[in-house]
Amino acid sequence: MSASNDPSASTSEPRRKSASGLPNWVLFVLIAAVVVILGLLVAGATGG
Repeated sequence: MSASNDPSASTSEPRRKSASGLPNWVLFVLIAAVVVILGLLVAGATGG
């Protein structure tokens, strides 16, 4: 079902390569933000 929609979507918007439709830099920023938040939580929990 989705296979018929993939070719048309990829031709209309070739910039979107990931399955989620988000650029690679967006995913990188999200991952970096999560890492920073986790780091702050750990530092706060350990009193650092």
